[in-house]
Amino acid sequence: MNHTETSSIVPRVASVRRIVTGHNAQGRAIVVIDEASPHVDVILGIDTFATTELWTTQVPADNVALGDPVTLPHRIAPPAGGAVFRVVEFPPDRDWKGKLRADQKLIDTGDGNQSNNPMLHRTRSVDFAVVIAGEIYCVLDEGEVVMRAGDVMVQRGTNHAWENRSEQPCRVAFVLTDAAPIPGLDA
Repeated sequence: MNHTETSSIVPRVASVRRIVTGHNAQGRAIVVIDEASPHVDVILGIDTFATTELWTTQVPADNVALGDPVTLPHRIAPPAGGAVFRVVEFPPDRDWKGKLRADQKLIDTGDGNQSNNPMLHRTRSVDFAVVIAGEIYCVLDEGEVVMRAGDVMVQRGTNHAWENRSEQPCRVAFVLTDAAPIPGLDA
């Protein structure tokens, strides 16, 4: 199983109110969506570990197109030439680590998962992360850093994993934007 498996598991994470603006027929600014985002996708089959997809777009964005561009299941990486905005709720590691099957990992890297950490991944993107609530560790190939509510990170296509070593869920808002390949790392 990986993060994109469709299942009947009902997510048990906080809802995220999504407000989207647009224009009316007279060109005046209006609210076109104001609701809890319906795009919630469980990660690794864990009902308390999920992503709430908020928006997907190409860059530059089309601010005229109508409708909701988000589809599920989510993909970790942004679309080619695009960006994705999401909130991920991470349960405490103690609630799920050590309970995964050997084939469960966030991304199939095709290299035997190069690590025992099922959360280890890298995308060809620049990611902007803002901790909304709680605390989380960003674990890199060499070193780690703890982030708490209000902290921000610019993550530039590096190998990383997220670990919630606390007793409470952690919520992080992410904007991932497609990036040029890194020579020697990206195909």
